[in-house]
Parts: sequence; structure tokens; C-alpha cells
Amino acid sequence: MKANDCAQDLPTLVYDGPITIHVEPIRQGRDLLVRVFGGEAHIGAVAVQTEDGSHTLYVYKGHKEGELALDMARALAPYCPGPVCVVAGIHKDNITAQEIDFVLSTVKRATETLVRALRAD
Repeated sequence: MKANDCAQDLPTLVYDGPITIHVEPIRQGRDLLVRVFGGEAHIGAVAVQTEDGSHTLYVYKGHKEGELALDMARALAPYCPGPVCVVAGIHKDNITAQEIDFVLSTVKRATETLVRALRAD
């Protein structure tokens, strides 16, 4: 790995629960792309956090994954020399408050796991 690259060999994470959540980090040279999906997978939001602190967020109409994607991108960005892009899409019909809490806490846990992996590199 070059010193300017983002970490290699980041773990793909799968969390089973009322909705199975997948978190798939993909290194692209200096950059990091993270796919977060579960239930009926789709693209609901795209967040990009750059190394200079600026960000871009696109949330498709009617979707609620924007804050989740941006929070993850912001948390991972300090550990990559290039931009971090998080693409999130999690859907379950008639989702309950308990299931939403599971999704949010699971993505937070996944973010912490990826931060530890990036820091160790």
C-alpha cells in the first residue's frame, strides 16, 4: 500500500437483526467508497466528505438515509487522504421505531469498527 492510499483490506460487515445490514467498504486508491444497504437495497442517499472538510449530500426524494450517510462519511474522512463517499439505501415496508433504532445503532457500530480498522492501518 502506498502511504497516500486509504487503508487496504477493510472488512465487509454484515449485521443480522430485524433487517440485515451490509456495510461494504471499497478502497479506490486514496479514496474510500462505502456501500450501506439492507432490506430492499437501493440508493437512497449519497454523501461525499472531502479531505478539506467540505461535503456534498444528495438524498433522493422521499428517502431518509441522508443523515446516516453523511455521519458515516464525516467519521471516516479523517482517516483517508482522499474523499469518502457513502452510498446508503435501506428499506423495509412498515418499518417500526424499534427497527429504525436497530438500523441507526448498527450503522453507528459499523462506523466505529471501520474507524478502528483505518486507525490501525
